[in-house]
Amino acid sequence: MVTLTGVDGLPDKPNATNTGTSGALTPTSGRTISAPNTTITDETITGTMTIAATNARFFNCRLDGGAAEALIVNAGQTLCQLYDCEVTGTGTTPLIVGSPLRVNSCYVHTTAGSGINANNAPGSVLIESCYFDTEDRALWINADAQDVRAHYNTLNTSDTTDDVVVVVTAGTASIHRNWIDGGKDSILNLPSSGTSVTGNKFGRAAASGLLTETGALDEWAFNVYEDDSSTANKTDTAPL
Repeated sequence: MVTLTGVDGLPDKPNATNTGTSGALTPTSGRTISAPNTTITDETITGTMTIAATNARFFNCRLDGGAAEALIVNAGQTLCQLYDCEVTGTGTTPLIVGSPLRVNSCYVHTTAGSGINANNAPGSVLIESCYFDTEDRALWINADAQDVRAHYNTLNTSDTTDDVVVVVTAGTASIHRNWIDGGKDSILNLPSSGTSVTGNKFGRAAASGLLTETGALDEWAFNVYEDDSSTANKTDTAPL
């Protein structure tokens, strides 16, 4: 596993070199996982992986979905875990679809589509120490996802007509200590409660502003701009 050791015990800022795979990988093809507790290690997988069993685990794998999704987690599974993986593709669909998920120290990138669409119920999601470099939204927390935590990630979106993080969930969502930049808005929050945005470092490339808030956030606190550590207010609009 890639070790991220930052100042004061916090992770370093994730990037393309301190996340993702390392060493030699064995070429394989996309397939459906139907046996519980399957572990996949050191593979470079071309085509869609579909998870139809509980507790599938990927270690040090590269998943390339091409024009389709790289990973689909069917509803009803207990957990799908990715550690030190690279997830990519060329299509306009999300690279990872479904939940529950645990994604740690992964490099998620695409020049056309979005990163993760967490959309199953019940669907707890933990995304930690990952680097997202996507055309459309990096993280889409959909209506069925619950107990979502996005911590210590770099979240970049290049399309100025889409938002970096979109929260639709009726559960809880914690957006904590990430580096967030680009997109139309940095964050679009739709639910009336359950979302906290704390301790993040924002860039200044958002085309509209830091937040569109259809529903009220539970908390916005200790957020700053990365370049000068000045306070980032949720009402800040472009130019930032």
